[in-house]
Amino acid sequence: MIHANITAAESGKAGPLGLLVLVLLCLACYLLFKSMSRHLRKVRDEWPGDQPTAHSSEGNGTEPPPPPDTSA
Repeated sequence: MIHANITAAESGKAGPLGLLVLVLLCLACYLLFKSMSRHLRKVRDEWPGDQPTAHSSEGNGTEPPPPPDTSA
C-alpha cells in the first residue's frame, strides 16, 4: 500500500487541490467585489437629495425645463 509510508509531517501539507480551492475563492471574491462596485455606482447615481449630474439625468425625465422664449 502506497499511503502507508506517509509520515505525520507530510500528511498536514496542502496539495494541489488546496491551491485550486484557494484560487477559486480568490476569483469568486474578485468577481463579487467587481459586481458590488457596479451596483453601488448605480445606487450612488440614483441617490435621492443629490443634485443630478449630466450623465445621470440623461433620459430619465429629470431634466430641468428649457428657459422661456423671450424673442417674441
